[in-house]
Amino acid sequence: MTTDSELPRFPFCPRGDVLHAQYRELQEHRPITRVLTPAGDQAWLITGHDLAVRAFDDDRLSLVWGAVLDSAEQGAAGPAPNAAASAQAAHKTGPRREFLGAIAPPRVEALRPRARATARTLLDAVADSRQPADLFPTYAQALPLALTCLVLGMPLDEAHGLIDSIETAMPIREDPQVDYGANWTRMHDYFVSFLARPDLPDGAARRSRDTNAARPPDERLDDDVLAEILAWFFGASHVGAVSVLAHSIVSLLDQRTAWDRLCEQGAAPRPAVEELLRHSLFLHNGLPRVATADIELGGVTIRAGDRVLISADTANRDPAAFPDPHRIDLTRNGGAHLAFGRGTYYCPGSALGRMGLQVAVEELTRRFPTMRLAVPPGEIEWRDDLLDRRPVAIPVTW
Repeated sequence: MTTDSELPRFPFCPRGDVLHAQYRELQEHRPITRVLTPAGDQAWLITGHDLAVRAFDDDRLSLVWGAVLDSAEQGAAGPAPNAAASAQAAHKTGPRREFLGAIAPPRVEALRPRARATARTLLDAVADSRQPADLFPTYAQALPLALTCLVLGMPLDEAHGLIDSIETAMPIREDPQVDYGANWTRMHDYFVSFLARPDLPDGAARRSRDTNAARPPDERLDDDVLAEILAWFFGASHVGAVSVLAHSIVSLLDQRTAWDRLCEQGAAPRPAVEELLRHSLFLHNGLPRVATADIELGGVTIRAGDRVLISADTANRDPAAFPDPHRIDLTRNGGAHLAFGRGTYYCPGSALGRMGLQVAVEELTRRFPTMRLAVPPGEIEWRDDLLDRRPVAIPVTW
């Protein structure tokens, strides 16, 4: 039997611009294998694309169980236990339908003109700034945040003040200096007071509140639960979009052939967007599941109760599925990527993510065709303490 001391400790590399050699070795020789999480617990790690697809499609690998156990698995304190219960409550109520309806393709498409106008305003400010400029806070973070606020009906200036709290609530490992409970309480209290405003603007937040109020009294969610659902939605819709856009900018500025082609086209067609999603190494922590029954997969037996981590990043760089996987090929038929998951738990925000990335890349390449990274790619610092990995800064010149 393999002992803990013999197992590799996952994740393997803090950088987001290269796939560590250990991932490639496992993918080739042991596409499903046991690893240690940051907390020192054992989990099955899946790195092969075919096995990842099969795992996503198997409902015996439960996201709900994984969400409850995720904090202990990854070694981070995370939000308060009642927050996980609130997230599960959202799956059974009317407010959830309002949130999902707000990011359904028709409503997302209606937001495109406002998204484009926002991107241009942000890039105007970048053009007026001193060089080198940091494109992370001014664009890669600012544009997704603005889109999240449009969907929810939240004031942008107030949302800026929540960024640190949201990131603190989504760590990969616990910082002993951080009071995670107090951090979650601050967010919770903000959203309770926000939902209580009589003049709440139109958006998913107000519609979910009104839908909840219209339900029979014994079926309504209380204010605390509704606030926690809103906090989860705010964090989930913002953090991933920021990471994907930041990764795409860094990768495109590194791989100049792809950048120049987008500049020449003056657009980012659907295949280009899918390729950028496939190429982004932002899900470095693996997508957690827990087996609800014994499962045979890839020649191993996953026992009921075992933790499973699906490394979508690594699967998206599997040469068996995507030839020359580390190169951005804007004409690739990359629709089989797993950046949004797959199957029952396919990311409900995929339409918003695609639209935001498309608009962001189109406007950036049109406005700054001569943009360059101000430092070699290897000198960019990456945050590896968050569930979604991203650069600390994107220094650029033009």
